Amino acid sequence: MNSESVNVPESLCPYCAYHFEMATNVTGQGLPHAGAVTLCIRCGEILVFTEHLLVRKPTPMETEQFARSPRIEEVKRAWRTVKNELT
Repeated sequence: MNSESVNVPESLCPYCAYHFEMATNVTGQGLPHAGAVTLCIRCGEILVFTEHLLVRKPTPMETEQFARSPRIEEVKRAWRTVKNELT
């Protein structure tokens, strides 16, 4: 499992407009690539990488799929815990 952060093209979260240029594939399945999943560090929303390593909102079908993913739920839970500790 590789969960290192890597540089990606500058992108904005489509939910909160957070600007970022580093990302991690939260599923732990290699480096970010088209279709890989990440999470906005600011708002905690799930995002999907495009072929140019920009991010987009998940489709309704992807959203359903992600809702059933134990790994994604684990990452979201960890994000909420850290966010709560910092506020």
